[in-house]
Amino acid sequence: MAEEGLRERKKRQTENAIELAAVRIALRDGFAAATVRDICALAEVSRATFFNYMPTREAAIFGKPIELI
Repeated sequence: MAEEGLRERKKRQTENAIELAAVRIALRDGFAAATVRDICALAEVSRATFFNYMPTREAAIFGKPIELI
């Protein structure tokens, strides 16, 4: 198996940071109170970066939907 490159590791770290921040805020404050702004602040990413990785706030909290063939 090929070793994961730096770019892939950074992308995975950013995605994990967004998901972790979203879940933490949702658990702490409730789903309705978890805003993209708060998630971005906790994950230390911009709003544009958030939407490059996640299609919606819900996807950040519950996980991305899987694509069926």
